[in-house]
Amino acid sequence: PLARVWMHCDSVIYDGTLEEKNLGDIDLTLLDKLGWEPRVVRFLLLSCHYRKTLIFSSQALMDARRALDRFDRFIEALYRVRGGKPYEELDQLLYEIHHGFVTSMDDDLKISGVLAVLFKGVKTLNSLMAESRLDHEGAGRVLSTFREIDRVLTMFKFKPEDDVTCDDSWDVSTLI
Repeated sequence: PLARVWMHCDSVIYDGTLEEKNLGDIDLTLLDKLGWEPRVVRFLLLSCHYRKTLIFSSQALMDARRALDRFDRFIEALYRVRGGKPYEELDQLLYEIHHGFVTSMDDDLKISGVLAVLFKGVKTLNSLMAESRLDHEGAGRVLSTFREIDRVLTMFKFKPEDDVTCDDSWDVSTLI
């Protein structure tokens, strides 16, 4: 991969709202002891552009947890798809999600664009699942696309690879 480390280059401002008084330096061990999953902290850090000021607070961590919960519910719903009709425009929708991700990452790691395209895709796909307009094979293809995106972001919760049969149509090298 091009890079293995994500660094925040601008200021990180702590607003003092975590549950403990006089925390001193805040690190992942302390946040874990306070009940914050490392995945939630990672999402919070990822959700702000690396050259923008990040306000680190309990509210920001709760917002990150809610966003991840939304993605988790979406991914779990994909695993449960059994019936439904094939969605004829699924290839186009997956292309738009993938292309939006790559375009935003290529635009100076514009994470706001990445999250916007992911949340828009989740909203559309949730509607399709609710209307039984996505079949099992299509759900597998969606999972495959989100797995590839997650090879860069590492923020989603998936079952082991062999729990779903899907077309591995996206090459991770195109994402970097």
